[in-house]
Amino acid sequence: MKLCRKVLFVSFCLAFLSSVVAQQPNGPMRPHEVDPGGYLRLPSEVISHGNNERPVGKFGLTTYRLERVKLERPLQLARGALIKNVYHLIITGGPFLGAYTIWMDDVALPTFTFDDKHLVAQFLGSTIKLPDGALLSVSDRSCPTTSESVETGTASETVLPERLSVPPELRAEPPSERIELRTFTKKGQQFVGITVATDMADPFRNASLYMQIGRRVFRAASGLDQHGFSAKTASTSVPIDTFWKIPDGAQVIVKWGACAPGGHVVGRLRKDTLDQ
Repeated sequence: MKLCRKVLFVSFCLAFLSSVVAQQPNGPMRPHEVDPGGYLRLPSEVISHGNNERPVGKFGLTTYRLERVKLERPLQLARGALIKNVYHLIITGGPFLGAYTIWMDDVALPTFTFDDKHLVAQFLGSTIKLPDGALLSVSDRSCPTTSESVETGTASETVLPERLSVPPELRAEPPSERIELRTFTKKGQQFVGITVATDMADPFRNASLYMQIGRRVFRAASGLDQHGFSAKTASTSVPIDTFWKIPDGAQVIVKWGACAPGGHVVGRLRKDTLDQ
């Protein structure tokens, strides 16, 4: 009987210790555990910054800084990737009251307000790649919903007086610019067909494919290879009068969802390549 009690006691202790160990926050974090603002309270390393002190524009923007935060526990994303660092692009100005979007050239970034003086775009990754010399701006315009051709981000936008300076180890390589422009006529109306090559991953959930050119976004279609499977291409059609209104050199971005931030930058619009 005594031996049985000892065995039961030892078993209980082992079970208790196992449950305590299992509850210790030693494993990777999951996305639902993350408080984006919480990372801003952790020690960080400033890896790039501007120097402007004079407020400009409607939002009184002054300068930016790029920070790196090393996580005590890695973050595990849905597809299994382990993230060890968080990067913050912080825009100073304000007061910021409401919802805003930080733009990096023509790319909208996921943005949140940390306080009334700082807007933050957050990047997750062991390393990131950012375009050196990118134009930074802030807009308070909400993203458009659904349309075959809608303009994004141009109203109430303030451009930062300094361009983004990226350390060499974090600089993105120039995109391959695999963009084809062809004119065609349909029902008496002239269009420009735009086809791009992209290695963007498939979406996590059902979402429509869009092509953003500058600050306009168009519904797009994915290509099919000879076996009927989705190929790494995207195409759209733009009325020719709309095409000529888009600034030459605007970024061409493929993304899932018209209002989604980010996306895959495939290059820049070069109108002199039309029908070549």
